[in-house]
Amino acid sequence: MQKESKSLLLSKFNNLSIYRKIFCAIITVTFLTFAAALISIKMIADTNNRLIYQTMAGSLSYSATDISEKLSALESMTNMILTDTKVQSNLSTVADAENSMRRSIAYNSLAYIIPEYHQNFKNNGINYIDLFTPSYTISSYPAKSNKIPSDILSSVLEKAQDNPGYPCWTTDTGNEYGFFLSRTIRRADELKLDYLGTIVVSVNIRHLVKDATRSVVENENVQYVLYDETSELYHTEALSEGNLRTLSDSAEGTYGVIHLDQHPYFYVCGSIPDFGWKYMCLVPYDTILNPQRTTLLFCMITLAIFAATGLLLSRRIVQSITGHLRQLIWKMKEFGKDEGTLPVTSYDYSLRRDEIGELHQQFDHMAQKIQKLIEENYVQELLAKEARLKALENMTIQKIRFDDRLQYTETIEPGILDLKMPHLIIQPLVENAISHALEEMTDTCFIQISGECRDGKVYIQVVNNGSQFEDNLLYKLETNEVTPRGFGIGLLNIHKRLQLIYGLGYGLTLFNPDDDHAAAQICIPLDRPGQ
Repeated sequence: MQKESKSLLLSKFNNLSIYRKIFCAIITVTFLTFAAALISIKMIADTNNRLIYQTMAGSLSYSATDISEKLSALESMTNMILTDTKVQSNLSTVADAENSMRRSIAYNSLAYIIPEYHQNFKNNGINYIDLFTPSYTISSYPAKSNKIPSDILSSVLEKAQDNPGYPCWTTDTGNEYGFFLSRTIRRADELKLDYLGTIVVSVNIRHLVKDATRSVVENENVQYVLYDETSELYHTEALSEGNLRTLSDSAEGTYGVIHLDQHPYFYVCGSIPDFGWKYMCLVPYDTILNPQRTTLLFCMITLAIFAATGLLLSRRIVQSITGHLRQLIWKMKEFGKDEGTLPVTSYDYSLRRDEIGELHQQFDHMAQKIQKLIEENYVQELLAKEARLKALENMTIQKIRFDDRLQYTETIEPGILDLKMPHLIIQPLVENAISHALEEMTDTCFIQISGECRDGKVYIQVVNNGSQFEDNLLYKLETNEVTPRGFGIGLLNIHKRLQLIYGLGYGLTLFNPDDDHAAAQICIPLDRPGQ
């Protein structure tokens, strides 16, 4: 059954016109090219996505490093405060001096030092720095410091007291009040290590995260989440509780794409170095996906336009080819109906140099040869018989008629004397010379026949004085521009017979050597016998 179906399809295809066969091939190639282009674009897009993912993941991971460095810088700052000799001296004075004036001077000095540290490290996300002592509090930004609830402040101070000398982070207030870094100050003089005060640094984690991500991605909609092993520490305001649950349930791996509120986001997960916190950074993927989709759509539309244009152009080209083939078939049919008439089309195929032109030219040439053969078979024999009789009659009449007025000479190379030639080729030329010269002049008529061989060709000339050939006489006889008289038809006949026997490169040539002579020259090959 399969073989029969295949054979039936093959038979139907073989019976299709050339136009349909070529067009089927073009459609197949166009479809395969279009499919290959789409697959290639898809592969390039996937590769591009992977590169974008890897690049963005690497870039966004830098934000975690930046946050870690700034937080570490704050810890270093608190260490500098702890070891600052001015801070140690003034705190010692405040703690030990009984003179209120000396304590007031020390307090004022500290009131300058703490804001100075704030100013120097403000780019690390500091809201304010507070210095707590048993007697009083110094703040670099009292307006912000006073807004912190007392219970939060007490918790911050207790952490520092429970870990004397170590930096302590309070992170459970990140979404509302930011992070707090607290550290107790102990007396360094003589290693007494008694309590002098507590440094509390309020960290604007929102500002810190924003600065860290802005250095990587210029997008105001970047979202960030910080969390430790047990709980969330901070998230940007745009993330709702529902979003946070989606993140915890759907995010897989270190990076990828996730949908929040029906919008795609590219996310990167990692850890904050040196602090043990984890983070998730999200960037709106529309800014990347939309240009990519636009580019893909543009590529597909461009491919479709080019494919459609290619098909239309191909159709025109195929039609132009098959149209000329149909013209050739028509010419064949018309010539088959009437071999005496060569079909003529409005298109000149003699100027074409491609296969179409060659087919038409070869057909025309073949038809012309057939016509010539017909002429040879049906007409030439009658003319030849008549010419033979007339020639024999004229071997005697001319000599009797003109006697001494006709002078005849021959100059023939010995090597071509045995050359066989078609009948009645030279005789008509001699008689033509007599007819056009002797009958129109009273002086002596000189007829000279010469023969020579050059470059494998034999040239035989019949030259007479007293007459001239008209320019392009053979062409004019063939196109009926002049009416033949005497042997006019015979000259054209001789030329056609020679070309039919030997080819287009041979035949009869008529020219005038000078103003008083006319020459008829035939050219035939040396190595081909005549008929």
